[in-house]
Amino acid sequence: MATVKFLYRSTRDIGPVTLRLLFRNGLKDSVLESKTQITCSKQDWKLLQNSRRIKDARLKNKKIEFDKDTMDIERHVLTAYNNSNPNTVDKLWLQGQLDSYYGKVNEDVLSNNILEYFENYLKLIKNNITKTTHTRYITCYEFTKRFISESEFYNHNTTLSEIDVDFHRDFEEYGLEKEYSLSTISKYFSAIKTMCNYAHSYHGIQLSHKYKLIKLKSKKMPIVYLSMDELKLINSIDEDLLNDRLTNVRDWLLISCFTGQRISDFMNFSIDNIRHQDEFSVMDILQEKGKKSVTIPVLNEVVKIMKRYDGGFPRQLSDQKYNDYVKEVVKLAGIDETTYGGVVKIIPGIGKRKIMGDYPKYELISSHVGRRSFATNFYGKIRTPWLMNITGHVKESTFLAYIGKTSKDTAVEAAREFKKLNIEL
Repeated sequence: MATVKFLYRSTRDIGPVTLRLLFRNGLKDSVLESKTQITCSKQDWKLLQNSRRIKDARLKNKKIEFDKDTMDIERHVLTAYNNSNPNTVDKLWLQGQLDSYYGKVNEDVLSNNILEYFENYLKLIKNNITKTTHTRYITCYEFTKRFISESEFYNHNTTLSEIDVDFHRDFEEYGLEKEYSLSTISKYFSAIKTMCNYAHSYHGIQLSHKYKLIKLKSKKMPIVYLSMDELKLINSIDEDLLNDRLTNVRDWLLISCFTGQRISDFMNFSIDNIRHQDEFSVMDILQEKGKKSVTIPVLNEVVKIMKRYDGGFPRQLSDQKYNDYVKEVVKLAGIDETTYGGVVKIIPGIGKRKIMGDYPKYELISSHVGRRSFATNFYGKIRTPWLMNITGHVKESTFLAYIGKTSKDTAVEAAREFKKLNIEL
């Protein structure tokens, strides 16, 4: 008698699901494990194990797909086991069964042609990453396709094993010629590296011996945020200058600056997520990006705004409309000092590109300014780990880079805390 179980044993946020085969041969109990090609995020895995809690439509669909895939694999492995001599069943045997199961289904995926593999890779990971990330990967794929088609060194037969420091250099030079920023090019190539690592780990595709020599470059971008004084100006805009549309956007902007969340999260705020603990109100959400659960204190500034909407939140609107209207709001507040940053413009014959330069500050404002303003304004006033728990940052180094802080800044903060200790000898 043999049984099959599926486990999430990866230490990474997104990893493969492991198949565990348990059987008895005589008086000896055996346990064998092997990785499947089913990938899942750690957060989704926890939710999938308790289907009663699943309310999200995406997760429900994933549960249906997951159950079908695991049942098919289980049936394949147990059928093979029942037709085999238990003495021959070992780890190599189990891996062979999984290979035979995936052999016909994913035969085309095993092609190491860059563009062919990239196209199949996008299908494989679609349900395991956010819609925003998937869209970014598709954009990267289209960029890579143009690069290869216009290159004198590469063609449609170029393979993953040819991705090395030379390929990266040519990729970067092509992007710069097309007026892409260095940070955008690095983001695209980062997606390619993620794909290459996936191909090597899950499909055994060999990479170039010079692959690990690739070092991505990035240019430090200016940190644009709204200070507390500027938020006061926005909150005190003359109501006669605002219409219903701009009032709605102003309130969302202020909410975002006091909750520290991305637009994909704050636009979905609901009073159903708010609970009362002691004398405080907090809000539990599952962040769209990274599927990280965070708890946000509902500050008085947010409560005041909610009272304008009978205890609820402003009307929802699309990302594009919000990004257009929020600039109008900040301009009405008189926040127009010259500031260095990037503005997306259309370059004839090339397309949309972010152009760095000096602009009135309101032109640099977008939906992300709320999250960055929250982290920047409260840094040094609220303990950094507490802020990270709210924003969802995992590494302190990433959080500090996000708000443009360095070890020099943290040293000053440490000195301030030491002073409070009043140490005397």
